[in-house]
Amino acid sequence: MAAGLRGWREAATLVIAAKSVVGRVACEPGTSFLAAHGPDWPHPSLFDYRVLLLRRSNRSSFMPGAMVFPGGLVDEADFSAAWKPLLSRACDSSKCQQNFGLPPTQWKQDRAPLFTRDRSVGLPAEVAFRICAIRETFEESGVLLTIPMEDPLMDNCHNDFPKDVAKMDRWRQLIWDDATNFARMCTTLNCVPDIWALHEWSDWLTPAYYPVSPNRYDTVFFITCLKNLPSAVQDNTETFLVEWLLPTVALSRFESASLWLPRPQIYELSRLCRIPSLELLQNFSKKRAAQHGTQRWLPVILHATDGILSLLPGDDIYPEWASRSGEVDPKLECSLTMTELRAKSHALHRFEIRERHTISLRCSVQPGGGHLVPFSKESSQNPSHL
Repeated sequence: MAAGLRGWREAATLVIAAKSVVGRVACEPGTSFLAAHGPDWPHPSLFDYRVLLLRRSNRSSFMPGAMVFPGGLVDEADFSAAWKPLLSRACDSSKCQQNFGLPPTQWKQDRAPLFTRDRSVGLPAEVAFRICAIRETFEESGVLLTIPMEDPLMDNCHNDFPKDVAKMDRWRQLIWDDATNFARMCTTLNCVPDIWALHEWSDWLTPAYYPVSPNRYDTVFFITCLKNLPSAVQDNTETFLVEWLLPTVALSRFESASLWLPRPQIYELSRLCRIPSLELLQNFSKKRAAQHGTQRWLPVILHATDGILSLLPGDDIYPEWASRSGEVDPKLECSLTMTELRAKSHALHRFEIRERHTISLRCSVQPGGGHLVPFSKESSQNPSHL
């Protein structure tokens, strides 16, 4: 699909939180993270869910070797009108006339342009990007988020299909070769992507100045909460490891350099630390998405004398025009240290980056869109936005 901003390609990512057993995680890594960040951080034993993370191939042109949520580029097939009769069969006919029964977003201000820009395509963007997220999740992890076509009130049927591993692998390869095969597979299996279980969460632009890779992405993040922990397996092409991790455990392993997380993953995992209960997370994400939708963020890179700042909207030194124009000076520099810049700022919403695994998230503001304040050194005393 054509990009909404020049130089950025559109993509979708899915944060999957799945029910886990309470009380079996006290001895897992994460206690060091707790000790380092103080008593306000939730103890690992409080979490009753885990989050799916995949390790990207070291040969990937973007974020090689990173642990990420499943997702990828949107395809024209995700917008195809071929989905309309399939989705309509799983949707109440009285609600299918607009976005196939997806709840309308009440708040339109600053809504991510990825959803609002004009498109001469078959499906609404809210539907197509959900299909993309579900398709990419299946390709990369084997987790299939679908519901039976004729009985949409049933729970997700993602646990059943992966039992036939050979059949699953054949479809994953077919879909990887040609995204139109996803609709074909759903027709064959008499199921549809469970777009109704996905809720808008965030929208991240790759920084305009990102020397690691020339690729730029406008990526919408969805979230879904599952009642069971499904089987997941890497595709050994794009992903070479799949793990269900507690948010605090993932962050702890990043700090100990046993895995590497991109900054959006660090931020979103830090948000999830606010809600260790899957039920509360489900209720919050559904309500927040309906009321506020998604805002787009463009991190702005600033080079200090002793490291790099990645500035986010709301920070005192964030150039507000950047998030609207999508354009920024290719390299911003200043003659101060990160500590000096922090001392001069009242509102902090930034990453301070010294080395690959030495990254501090600092947030003393309330992010927009009715969203959770990520845990950080500045925000540990702030209440979650529930």
